[in-house]
Amino acid sequence: MPYIDERTRNSVPAIGPQTCGELAYLLTTEVDHYMMTGTEINFDKITEVRGAFAAALSEFERRVAEPYEERKLRENGDVFSADLLDFVQNG
Repeated sequence: MPYIDERTRNSVPAIGPQTCGELAYLLTTEVDHYMMTGTEINFDKITEVRGAFAAALSEFERRVAEPYEERKLRENGDVFSADLLDFVQNG
């Protein structure tokens, strides 16, 4: 995933988007660059980009979003009713 070796990491330009729009722009331009280098644009290359986004999203969810949501659940209490949670867990 994003755990590339330090030498490779240092060759990737430092970026610093400050807004959601800037982050989206940066991601889009990086994908544009990737798509235009190397092999022709085809289904396999499109699938590679989709896979990279899916892997990055999965890691973000696992390492950042889920722990944050669990902490907020403990701090503020559950939103879902005990009846619903019991039903989905036990049938």
